[in-house]
Amino acid sequence: MEDFIMKELCIVSYLTLGVLVVLPIAFLLYVIGQLGSMCFSISGKSKYIVYYYEKGLRFLKK
Repeated sequence: MEDFIMKELCIVSYLTLGVLVVLPIAFLLYVIGQLGSMCFSISGKSKYIVYYYEKGLRFLKK
């Protein structure tokens, strides 16, 4: 039983660490994506990139 509790704690701590690491990175990528989309609005690639950023953000918000 104790092993199970330890595993649960490990999973929870890894998840919180993951969230603390992933959220700032995702935010930075989002900001860079916004700036990039403004800079490269001429090229069609930016729409493609922004689409994937938004998709990623929706996935993170769930």
